Amino acid sequence: FSTSMVSGGTNTALRLVAVGQMTSTASHAANLAQVAELCARSAAAGAQLLCVPEAFSFIGTHFTQTVAQAQPLSGPRLSEYRNLARQHKLWLSLGG
Repeated sequence: FSTSMVSGGTNTALRLVAVGQMTSTASHAANLAQVAELCARSAAAGAQLLCVPEAFSFIGTHFTQTVAQAQPLSGPRLSEYRNLARQHKLWLSLGG
């Protein structure tokens, strides 16, 4: 977990961005709990944006595991991450 101040371009206000490091697993619940903790820490530090790494939600032992558990963007899994963003008043960059 780290934070960095960035310029708003032509806007002179500075924004605090948090970068979360985590170890993803094949457990969606465990990964969600890790991101929830990163959200809480980021919000407490005053960040407006939290970036988490690729495979933040799931990493299986074989690509077929990943494909088999895929959901649409409107599905319940991403809904949980949207709820975290609302709860902590953060923008989330999920695997971007």
